[in-house]
Amino acid sequence: DQMIEAPDGSIYALHGSSVARISAEGEHDPAFNAPGFGRRSSFPLPTPGTDGIEPAHLTSLALSAEGKLYVTGDFTIVGTNRYTGSVARLNQDGSLDRLYPIYGGGHALLARPGGGAVVSVGSSLIGLDSPWTSLTNNGAIHTLALAPDGGIYAGGEFTSLGGIPSPYIARLWADNLPRLAISVNDADSLTLTLSAPSGSTVLLEKSSDLHTWTVVQRTSDFSGQATVAL
Repeated sequence: DQMIEAPDGSIYALHGSSVARISAEGEHDPAFNAPGFGRRSSFPLPTPGTDGIEPAHLTSLALSAEGKLYVTGDFTIVGTNRYTGSVARLNQDGSLDRLYPIYGGGHALLARPGGGAVVSVGSSLIGLDSPWTSLTNNGAIHTLALAPDGGIYAGGEFTSLGGIPSPYIARLWADNLPRLAISVNDADSLTLTLSAPSGSTVLLEKSSDLHTWTVVQRTSDFSGQATVAL
């Protein structure tokens, strides 16, 4: 279950297979009428004597800057639409606005400040209505959080994100590149892999006491990714 607050003080609430809106006064808002979400219990043929449809399991909501509500979860039916993907976008009155051909059951959603959203589905992190290049990882992402500078924190069962070692948690730039990954080689050795937008200035220093620092690498025209062993 999940609740998110809209700018007007109303609350969007997700419970089981339903989505509702609660007014700022705490009352159910009948003007928001979301479609039903379901899934086929047996595919491709239903169990004899049944319609083969059971309630969906919705996992996450995100409210975009444009006021659109993104919904993800384990569903294949939205209203009268069959064989849908795992992500839907609703209008402010709850009506279906768009379905996305993304399959596999979504885990987490995060709205982006400039519009659109990001969804984690299976082993991928996918942009919705935003300039975002999909990232693949080796495990599910269960939670997403927005950083103050527009970057994204991701947490889950992965140990690598976008091809960079990132055990269980990663920090992404706003353009979706992982910032920094740390790999422990042995008791006395670390490998740092840094990704940043090309053209950035990068300064890497090391210290044994957190008071005295030694420059390891300085790059005034960073090319996108570098790996340094310490």
